[in-house]
Amino acid sequence: MSDTLVNTPATEPKKKKGNPKIFWIGVAIAFLSAWILAFTIALIEYYALGAGPLTPRLLQLFEDGVGLSGLFSFFVFLLSWVASKGAFDMLSYSLQVLFNTIFRPHYREKGFPKTFYDYKIIKNAEERKPLLALFLVSLLFIVAGFVLMMIDLGASH
Repeated sequence: MSDTLVNTPATEPKKKKGNPKIFWIGVAIAFLSAWILAFTIALIEYYALGAGPLTPRLLQLFEDGVGLSGLFSFFVFLLSWVASKGAFDMLSYSLQVLFNTIFRPHYREKGFPKTFYDYKIIKNAEERKPLLALFLVSLLFIVAGFVLMMIDLGASH
């Protein structure tokens, strides 16, 4: 019998129902992060444009900060979603092998997976991070930024 792990129905990871408390904590963290990013973007824009003819209005700062933080959060969600599907597993495994080969010559004897297949089985058994909260908050900020942009365009005409 070989040392490789085989994914049978008995060893398949069981699908767990999401915990609503964890979901709402994720929403709160994503919301707070998006607001901090929006405030930072607004401050950068305000100080970059300065007090000249291009001085931005408060609504413009708010709309840019909210909209851009929503877009940035959405791209972080997309990258996280792709990573959760295993797109970067080969890179992660190969970098771990590289660094372990350099700094820990006997790493294979200490429980590190012998093959990428074994590593992949172990990764698939791990619980992936929930991403729905980040997706919802990013969409909320994108929509809010779009609504603020429509209000700003209507107010300026």
